[in-house]
Amino acid sequence: MESSRYQTFWPRFGAVTADLILLTLANGIVTGLVGLTNVAALQGAWSSLHYFLYDFYAIYMHGKYGQTIGKRQMGMLVQSIDESSLTWNQAIRRNVVSIGFSSAGLIWLTMATSSGPDGHIRNEKLIMAYAVCVWVAAEIFTVIANTKRRAIHDYIAGSVVVRAKGGDPD
Repeated sequence: MESSRYQTFWPRFGAVTADLILLTLANGIVTGLVGLTNVAALQGAWSSLHYFLYDFYAIYMHGKYGQTIGKRQMGMLVQSIDESSLTWNQAIRRNVVSIGFSSAGLIWLTMATSSGPDGHIRNEKLIMAYAVCVWVAAEIFTVIANTKRRAIHDYIAGSVVVRAKGGDPD
């Protein structure tokens, strides 16, 4: 059955979980190693770059291989909506909202560390947290609500997540 190729809701959840665990471990190792140095510029650069770690990882893996390590483990592949290979442009567009949230987080960090403790900074962090929650809920609802299980970021990029050849349906 062709539609079983698009039954990717739970495998996507597993893939994101696996990728986040992998990236958390990698981030912890790099942060620990950078922390061992006494090079302030290196520490400052890493504290800024780690906000974009997942974005860089997802764009590179989707652009180069059509899947992250988590998606590979779960037997999934990201393709163009016509099921041709994903382009680099599509890989970037899949992450444009995430890059926006990462940028907002970095801006918040910069404001928080440069202006000291301030009530409006906490409020901005709370607003950003609410925005992320609304975005994730909208992504989940969108995946559930359509037969190809496309999330909003798939619509933005013109992509679809499918079971790789030989992948078992739910």
